[in-house]
Amino acid sequence: MTERVGIGIDLGGTSVKYALATESGRVLKEGVKPSHAQADIRSILENLSAAADEMKSFAENEGLQAEVVGIGTPGNVNIETGMLMGSTPNFLAWRDVSISEEMQKRTSLPVFADNDGNLMALGEAKLGAGRGCKNLICITVGTGIGGGIVLNGSLYRGSAYAGAELGHAVIDTEGIKCNCGSRGCLEMYASATAMIRRYTEYCQRDKVKQENKQPDAAYLFDIYEKGNDQAKQAIDESIYFLGRGLASFINIFNPEMIIIGGGVAEAGDLFKWDPENYFSICHGKTGGERKDRTGPSGEPCRLSGRHDIRLRRDGQDCCTGIDTVTDGAASDELQVYHQSQFGNKKKNLKTYR
Repeated sequence: MTERVGIGIDLGGTSVKYALATESGRVLKEGVKPSHAQADIRSILENLSAAADEMKSFAENEGLQAEVVGIGTPGNVNIETGMLMGSTPNFLAWRDVSISEEMQKRTSLPVFADNDGNLMALGEAKLGAGRGCKNLICITVGTGIGGGIVLNGSLYRGSAYAGAELGHAVIDTEGIKCNCGSRGCLEMYASATAMIRRYTEYCQRDKVKQENKQPDAAYLFDIYEKGNDQAKQAIDESIYFLGRGLASFINIFNPEMIIIGGGVAEAGDLFKWDPENYFSICHGKTGGERKDRTGPSGEPCRLSGRHDIRLRRDGQDCCTGIDTVTDGAASDELQVYHQSQFGNKKKNLKTYR
C-alpha cells in the first residue's frame, strides 16, 4: 500500500524550507528559498505557493498525490481557522493573514497553519528526537528565537494561541529594544541576528575590515574556527545568553529534554563549551546524575541532570512527519537533527549588554 504524502512548509525570517513527506516522516524531496521577509503579504503568499507547487509537481511525477499542506509561521496562529493574529516581529507586512484560506485557494489542497515553534515540538515529540518524552522544550534559533512546549504529553499553545514565545522572555528590562516593542528579549541577545549585529559592532570598534558585508551565522562560525577574535566574542556572548535562557526554562518547566533547531544550530556547534557553565543553576533540582549516552545518529550526547540537550542539524536523521491527514494538525518544519557532543573546555563569560 502506497503511503499517503503531504507538503510541509516552514516560513522563517531568512528562508522558506519545504518538503514532500510521508505519514511516517520519510522525506521524499526538500527545498529552500529566500523568504523575502520585507515583502508584502501577496508576495509572501506567492512564494509559499511556489514552494507547494514544486512539491506537488514532484509528487505527480512520482505517481503520488499530495493530500495536504502544513505551514509553520512565526507569530500567533488560530489553529481552528489558520489565521495569523497580529504581526510577526521579523517581517515587515506579514500580519493578520488568513493563511489557510489564502493558501487553499492557491494550492487546491487542505491547508493547516500553526506557529513554527509549535510544529517543531509536535514533530519532534511524535517522530523525532523527543519520542517518548512527555515534557519537552523545543527552541528555534535563527533570525529570531521561537519555541514549542510539550507538557504531560500535549502540545501547549496557551489560552489564546500565544504561548511558548520563548524568544520574548525578557532577560534585561533596560536592554536592547526588540522588534516586538519590548526591551531585553532573549532573541535580541542569542539569535543569529544578535550574533551578526555584535560581530559588525566589534569589527567597527576594533577598526578591523569586515570582509563579508552581509555575514550569516554559518560564516561567523567558520571564521570563529579560523581564530577571528570579533566572531569569537560575538558567538561566545550569544551562547552565554542562550544558555542562561535555557537554564531559566528548565527551572520553570523541568523538562526531560530540550531540542535546539534553526539556522544557528545548523551553522555550527553550539556545545563546544561545558554546559555546566550555564546550567549549574539547575543542578540539585532535577534528581538525576549527569550521564553520557548515544543517540539515534550514533554520536554521544550528554545529560545535565535529567535534561537532555540535543542539537538538530542537517544531514542526519529526519525528524518530521505529516500529521495533518489524521488529526488536523500541520506538519513539522521539516529539518533534521544530530546529537552534538558537549565539549569540556570551560569559558568564563561575563554578562554583556
